[in-house]
Amino acid sequence: MSNIAEKVQFYRNKLLDLSFRNQLLNYHPKKIRSIALQNIDPIEAYSYLVVNKRKPQIKSIQPRDQLPSGRSLAESPEEGRSFTLYSILDAEDLNYRLLSLHKQSLTAFEEQGYTILFLALGFLEWYEPTNPEKILKAPLVLIPVEMTRERVRNIYHVIWTEEDIFTNITLKTKLSELGVTLPEFEMGENGADIKKYFDLVQESVKYLETWKVIPGESYLDLFNFTKLIMYNDLDPNRWPSEKNLFDHPILNQIFNPESFKESSNGGFDESEVDSRLNSFDTYYVRDADSSQIAVIEDSKSGRNLIVEGPPGTGKSQTITNIIAELLASHKSILFVSEKMAALRVVKDRLDEVGLGDYCLELHSHKAKKMDIITQLRSTAEQPKRQIHYDENAFRELEHLKSELREQL
Repeated sequence: MSNIAEKVQFYRNKLLDLSFRNQLLNYHPKKIRSIALQNIDPIEAYSYLVVNKRKPQIKSIQPRDQLPSGRSLAESPEEGRSFTLYSILDAEDLNYRLLSLHKQSLTAFEEQGYTILFLALGFLEWYEPTNPEKILKAPLVLIPVEMTRERVRNIYHVIWTEEDIFTNITLKTKLSELGVTLPEFEMGENGADIKKYFDLVQESVKYLETWKVIPGESYLDLFNFTKLIMYNDLDPNRWPSEKNLFDHPILNQIFNPESFKESSNGGFDESEVDSRLNSFDTYYVRDADSSQIAVIEDSKSGRNLIVEGPPGTGKSQTITNIIAELLASHKSILFVSEKMAALRVVKDRLDEVGLGDYCLELHSHKAKKMDIITQLRSTAEQPKRQIHYDENAFRELEHLKSELREQL
């Protein structure tokens, strides 16, 4: 294994929290937010929520109410009625936790653009061989959901976000260290698929004494998968066979900076903006000073760079100009950000200058299959626009620039 490969693997492993503090390995309900759902039938819950895309209400079971054993749904949708997910919490406590979940999940979505609210269906009860007395529980199937709230009546519903439902990666990784292979969960078109998955999990652990699947245990709670997705992305086995992740020049520059020799070209000199650039060949859609123009030109030339600056110094407008320039060169651009707000600012600026139709949003709720198809159709059906340039205006601009330079 190369030096770079070892370093990447070292930092990749740090992305996974395999300690028992992790809720994905050792789940403990939180008093201020976790909601246990009573008598869940995982097949029915999965069918109604995912397959039929229904929006169940979450209600408290009053002391006088009784539910049939193994049922969490108050009334059958086949009869044209609604269905409900019940909690044993009293109404006041339930509403407090629902409000907490709603606010925290909404904040995370608005700031980061990803879902942290999940309906956990089924748990694996297990233990580590070095400590067989300590019983652990880990969620098996986590359905990404969002909540809606009817403020007038303070009623909450949960809705599947239509994001992929995948295996508990942390649990899978941890169990692999113990020689246990956790099967992959595959989304199907009926609720029976979840029962099939639970049976596969039970089969994979049947030789381990006291390990067992608890299909009827379910919680609505917050789980964070962000670092797990990064962990998967850095798996060398997921990269195309013709590409070696560890040969990438950027990784070499990061991990072996001493071996990277900067070329004699130190980048675009901002003092040469007026002398080297012709206004007819630039496509800035936002104002840019000389330092920002230097960054834009370095980006156009394929140079790897880091741009620093305090808030309000024009980083987002520089990014907007870079995107416009590269679009004019018939290039594709992938713009990513940790913060949802940064994506919105740049997208809004591109919309304002008429370039929004060239953008495909692949974050948060915009990443749903039908939304992507709709965006692609909308752009494909846009009529071609003829843009006419006033060459005389560009010549006059160049003439004025020349006069100004002579006066300096």
